Amino acid sequence: RSTSVYDDPAVAGADPLTAAMLRHGLAEEDMAKLRAEGVSSVEFFQSLSDEDLAASGIDVEKRRQEKLARDNVTVIEHHALQLEQQVQSVLDCGGLQSTARQALTAIATIDELRELDPMTMGKLGIGVVDRKNLQQFIATEYVQSVVPVPRPLVLTEPQWEAREQQKVQEQLHQQNLRIHMERIAAVSGRNDGFKEEPNSCMKCFCPVMSTLLHNGLDNPTTTVVDCCAAWWLQCLYTRCCWKPMQIPIAPVDPAYTGEFKPNPLKYCCTGKRGSGACFACWFPWTMMLHHDE
Repeated sequence: RSTSVYDDPAVAGADPLTAAMLRHGLAEEDMAKLRAEGVSSVEFFQSLSDEDLAASGIDVEKRRQEKLARDNVTVIEHHALQLEQQVQSVLDCGGLQSTARQALTAIATIDELRELDPMTMGKLGIGVVDRKNLQQFIATEYVQSVVPVPRPLVLTEPQWEAREQQKVQEQLHQQNLRIHMERIAAVSGRNDGFKEEPNSCMKCFCPVMSTLLHNGLDNPTTTVVDCCAAWWLQCLYTRCCWKPMQIPIAPVDPAYTGEFKPNPLKYCCTGKRGSGACFACWFPWTMMLHHDE
């Protein structure tokens, strides 16, 4: 389970400028001082450095640490309440008597519930029938598979900013990757990023050339095996036995910026890759058969 990030409810309910100041942990007097000095927009406040705030008599780093301590206390208390509620929610399915349920209010987490043994149950005042039922219930897959509620992370404002910037970078990377694959599809005629396999005519009339043209010289072992099998069995191999390899049309660059630049050593004017490009140039008649039907 992914851990969420705690955000102060007071921040969510404030106006944008007040929310930005609260995220840094500024007190009411700090905010009043900045407004008196002319700070009236979020953009201007975000442009201020720690040194600028220190010159106004505000120790912003101290304020951040104080807010971090307060938020941690709030999160710990709220998380403990969530864990107790999770245990009680699980016990709702156990079919226990009210006295046993009352005794189990001392159990704070699902892990504590799983670790209960008959001796501990007896000390809690749980009767023998409920002990047996509870033991069987704890051993079920339902109880054993319950994941404890994760504790939210508490971040200072600089960490929040870094997290948001990371999200923006990830979104930009995904967008560039999508554009990259769309450009590949436009060049290759395919939308999955892999080299197209020879069509039926190519497999029937030129089985050896089919395997050689598709595999290329980048995969010598596979190419030799496929060519020998195609020479021996002819179209029976290419039509019924052969499973063409999935060969990427172009490498995906993690640092891709959105501009499509095919590698000149991998492509030629036909848009084919590697040795396939050479065959396309030297034996253009094969492209008539290799092209989509």
